[in-house]
Amino acid sequence: MTETWAAPKAARVAGVARLALVSALGADPHSRVFYNRVKGEAEDAVTGLGFERLVIGRPSLLLGDRGAIGQPLRPLERVAAFASRPLLPWMPSRWRPIDDAVVARALVRCMREEGPR
Repeated sequence: MTETWAAPKAARVAGVARLALVSALGADPHSRVFYNRVKGEAEDAVTGLGFERLVIGRPSLLLGDRGAIGQPLRPLERVAAFASRPLLPWMPSRWRPIDDAVVARALVRCMREEGPR
C-alpha cells in the first residue's frame, strides 16, 4: 500500500468505522487513462480495508475555489467548465460539472445513513 492510502488505513486501524471518498467519474483500476486508473486503484484500496460504511462519490468535473483550500489553480478545468456551459442542456447529468459543496453535502448525507453502502 502506498503512502497515498496510508491515511485511510491508519484511520481504520484506529477504529474509524466510516469513510467517504471523492473519486472520479470513470474511475477504473484497469483504465489506460492515468487519472482514472489511480482513482480506481484508490477505490480498490479503501474497499479492502473493512470499513462498516464506505461511501464513494464519483463526480464529474468539480467546481469550486481550490485556492481557498491551498490547492494549485487548474486553468484547464476552468476553461472546461466555461466551455461546457452551452452544452449543459444536452449533456447527461452525470457528466455535468458539479459544485464541490453539492458533492460534500451528498457525501455527508450518505454517511449518516446506516448499513454498508
